[in-house]
Amino acid sequence: MSINYIEFTLQASGFGCVNTNGNINPYTGKQGGDDGFKNRIFAKQRNGKMYISSNCIRGYFFEPDAKGMMLSNQGGFNNNKSDNGELVISSKDMPMISQKIASSYLGLIRGYMLTEKGGDAIKRNSPLMVTDWINEKGEPNKNEVMVNHLALDEDGKKESNSLFYQDTWGDTLYHGMAVLSIEQMQFIEMDNRLGHQAVRFSQNPKKAKVNDDIETFKVQLIENLKNIGLRCGMPESKCDDIDVTYGRFMKKDMLFAYPEEGLLLNNTALHALILETKRRFNTFAIVKSKGFVRTDKISVSMRSTLTTEGFEQALVPDAIPDYARFYKAVEENNEA
Repeated sequence: MSINYIEFTLQASGFGCVNTNGNINPYTGKQGGDDGFKNRIFAKQRNGKMYISSNCIRGYFFEPDAKGMMLSNQGGFNNNKSDNGELVISSKDMPMISQKIASSYLGLIRGYMLTEKGGDAIKRNSPLMVTDWINEKGEPNKNEVMVNHLALDEDGKKESNSLFYQDTWGDTLYHGMAVLSIEQMQFIEMDNRLGHQAVRFSQNPKKAKVNDDIETFKVQLIENLKNIGLRCGMPESKCDDIDVTYGRFMKKDMLFAYPEEGLLLNNTALHALILETKRRFNTFAIVKSKGFVRTDKISVSMRSTLTTEGFEQALVPDAIPDYARFYKAVEENNEA
């Protein structure tokens, strides 16, 4: 049975609150508490249960790659355009920046949106879906926090300290899940005929240097994937099997034949990315001044569809599962 999805069932434990809802009361939707305290910071809650949002999880999950890049949690890069979270790039720099991001674990799994000044956006959808993590243990309690900064009191006068009441928690136990889509992982689109372009090489596709640039990018991508595999314990002989094919591909069973130029990752390359995702979840932790959480149990399920029951299979470095192939190569003189 071909594997279309990798499902991670996650359990995490910790202490205190690591993801707040600011000053918005989760019960009333209004600012301030119903207990008379105007300056109260609430834990994120739903149906009386504290949770860590998927955006918070993803932000910390990709933090090692994203430092210094001003990442927006909403799937783009923030460059003084917080309304849409995009990194706005000049046409001259777009090939270099898009190739750098597209060949990294961050770009391949997190996804991105890069906007060119006066041009089209380059983007890649994230193949990783993460749910909110729901806490099943403990109850909230208020903790006084004295924040030393200038603020205005009710009469408009400056005061040097503000008293806040922040929700805290005792011991916590979270459950959540994450899913990797093999289809979204395995192909990097290079042309923009269907609006899917994920990497750019030149404004002039007929330029002779483009083929050299594509080959250089392919070599760098394979090198990055091999390093990921080695970090996850894949034998060097297996890492040598990692490959990426450049050409024109078409999704199988499409109603209309419409090939796209791009790069197709083989199953060994996909396996390296999946192992790295599992490794990161195994070591995942959020540490803040008022709380922490860390994963302590992960189970992996292989699925052909998300509606059918999956089967558990150990993700080991030296055995490559039968990941589904969603694309087929198309000959230059054959568009069907």
